[in-house]
Amino acid sequence: MSNKQVVHPVQFYGFYSSPSDGPHPFNDYGDHRDNGEIVHDSLSIDKLSKRVNNLPQSTVSVVDFGGGKGKVYNSLKHYTDKKYSYKIIDLPEVFCDPGEEVEYLSSVKEVEGKVDIFYTDATFFLTKGTSFAQNVHDSCKLNSDYMILDRTIIIEGGKYESFYTFVNQFNGFYYSIIQDEHLKTLLKAEGYKLIEERYSKSGVSSKEEESSMRFEVNGAPPDLGLVTYKDYVFQK
Repeated sequence: MSNKQVVHPVQFYGFYSSPSDGPHPFNDYGDHRDNGEIVHDSLSIDKLSKRVNNLPQSTVSVVDFGGGKGKVYNSLKHYTDKKYSYKIIDLPEVFCDPGEEVEYLSSVKEVEGKVDIFYTDATFFLTKGTSFAQNVHDSCKLNSDYMILDRTIIIEGGKYESFYTFVNQFNGFYYSIIQDEHLKTLLKAEGYKLIEERYSKSGVSSKEEESSMRFEVNGAPPDLGLVTYKDYVFQK
């Protein structure tokens, strides 16, 4: 782990084809969600707000997968001049009342109507009982114009398309991690084109900075590759 800069306070332990293969119980994810506050000085929110403001329609339809108590919604209301049809997909115990434009749902399968932007922030790899790849397939069925995946934990390089690993933090939880190229292949097969990709930091550019964003998985095969965090924008 030397010379690798931590961007999220976790360590990765083990390499498993499913959580049932691991030595730890599959606990519920420890709740460290937002309280709905507006996010300031965030590159992700800044870029998302600019993309929304550039859309021609006055009312924008957004599906926010793992949207918690409306942090991204409240930030978009603050930084854009749009009206919204905003659907948050999350656990029922998280549901609250951010406003009349917001509807809470438990699954993407409950979403109806046109979707302009599908957004998720550090959630596809966390859903208990549903793999990262399955989340991709289910979300693509919404046929949104844009799919924006922020703070996405993926694997770069190696020969494995996907795997599970255990994280001690947040109550102890298995992460479903997918290979970078496999993610792009899945979305391409669904008709999406990659239009933006960067490491989840303040816009790293040099090779030295990029290397600081890669992390090892303890106890993993030597040909696994390295874990990193990326932001993606795909367009239909």
